[in-house]
Amino acid sequence: MKYFRYGERNNATFALPKQSAAHVFNYNVKFSNSMVRPSPTGEYNILCNHLHFYEPGVRQVMPINTKFIAIVRHPIDLFESIMSYYSDDVRAFQRVPGKCY
Repeated sequence: MKYFRYGERNNATFALPKQSAAHVFNYNVKFSNSMVRPSPTGEYNILCNHLHFYEPGVRQVMPINTKFIAIVRHPIDLFESIMSYYSDDVRAFQRVPGKCY
């Protein structure tokens, strides 16, 4: 959220997911410029949504001087988060006894 507030204050253009009401890019495929909603100028300043990072795809969208920042989560924390987020959609997650999330 910090980057969204920064971008709004500084009149930045965000690279946002093309699909309506999406807050993340599709994790199941490597990021590509075809996933991004077109901007009025054709240029973007900030890409801060979750995505399956693929550098060639990101480089097609973002300026040459782009700074990359990544957040790496502990694998157990990440797995618990995934189980919680997808528990209604993935039947196998519904069968896990004693949910830890």
